[in-house]
Amino acid sequence: MPTPSVEPAAAALAILVRFEPPCCAAVLEGGGLPLLVQLLSRGANSLAAHSACSAIASLTRDPLVGSDAQRRALEAKAVQETLPLLDGVLGGSAATAATASAACNCLGALCTGSSALAAELREMGALTSLVGLLASRVAPNGLKTNACEALAAAVENDATSCAELRRLGALPLLAILVKGATRKLGVAADAVLSALMQRGDEMLIAEIESSMRDAQDGAVLLVRQLQGDGRKPARRAALILDSLARTGDAARKQIIKLGAVPRLVKLMRLGHLDIGTLNAIGCLEVLAQNTPAFVLEIVPDQITGKLDDTLKRLSKLVHLDDTEIARFKDRVRKSPRSARRRPARWWNLSSRSSVPPPCRGSRLWRSPHWVEANSAGRLRPSSTPWRRPTASRPNKSAGSRVTSGPRSRPCK
Repeated sequence: MPTPSVEPAAAALAILVRFEPPCCAAVLEGGGLPLLVQLLSRGANSLAAHSACSAIASLTRDPLVGSDAQRRALEAKAVQETLPLLDGVLGGSAATAATASAACNCLGALCTGSSALAAELREMGALTSLVGLLASRVAPNGLKTNACEALAAAVENDATSCAELRRLGALPLLAILVKGATRKLGVAADAVLSALMQRGDEMLIAEIESSMRDAQDGAVLLVRQLQGDGRKPARRAALILDSLARTGDAARKQIIKLGAVPRLVKLMRLGHLDIGTLNAIGCLEVLAQNTPAFVLEIVPDQITGKLDDTLKRLSKLVHLDDTEIARFKDRVRKSPRSARRRPARWWNLSSRSSVPPPCRGSRLWRSPHWVEANSAGRLRPSSTPWRRPTASRPNKSAGSRVTSGPRSRPCK
């Protein structure tokens, strides 16, 4: 049958078996289920494959011929033909989300009440694909809901699937969906966790309870912001995670467990001139339990008293050796008088991962906005634009001195 005729016929058959239950027996007696399975090989971009998934799901859920339809689907290798329909969304393409949603609905219907099909689902690696859909950025909530329903059906009919989902790391994802997703998706994810608690052992139950407690913490939302579309929330999330990781070993372990390290590494791809890169480096540094860098900013004109007394008081708060103090005083002494109204930055370079200040020849120094460093060693944009100071040059023709350009303004 030519393709223009196959798609309308498959759609009509899917509507008949869904809204006219007596047609289900006629379709099975006429050998229609193996033909529907063959339509699945047309790919996720085919409307015939979408209609075939809906028709197979309706046949297997029919109360009269459902068990017979599952047996024939197992013989026709329906699970093996349905799994490739999920590859498009797993590859990052949202164009095939409707067909993938119908495929997840078909997989859930096949596993309901059939331990053989649930075991085949696990052996074919379908659980890995379903968990991948839960973590996909392009998968809509309707697709994730159908994926959760398929997982719940697999767990209820195959006890071995509990250990497989635990190995795949599905528990934190399901807990996040329960707490932070839409109502329908949250109910579907909660059904999967309930089935796991009923079929799993005490260790699995304890891990589910721990995942639910972690999902209530703000660290989960911060880690999710790292993979968001906007760069600004990701930069701020990395900086807040840096501060949260400094609170103790438990916080660092939780952030690492939530999968923040690969996302921080991905954030570093923004380039060495982006603030997000510096925030990500600082957070990774704290997670690695290294000594963080710090920055001291001193404005000589704003010091009341002698500079030596100020440095002496600062040495009680942070460790400053004599070499660093001498180098800093020499730099202040050699700087021009006009530059003493701007803050002099003191970078601690004792840590290997400390970030040095930008040199005068770098692009960062020539950027329209100067940058200041916070106490954690990362750079943040300054609200005061930086201007290169201009010197006064004599005008030989007029015999007078003319000042070109505005004077430099200090960073606040």
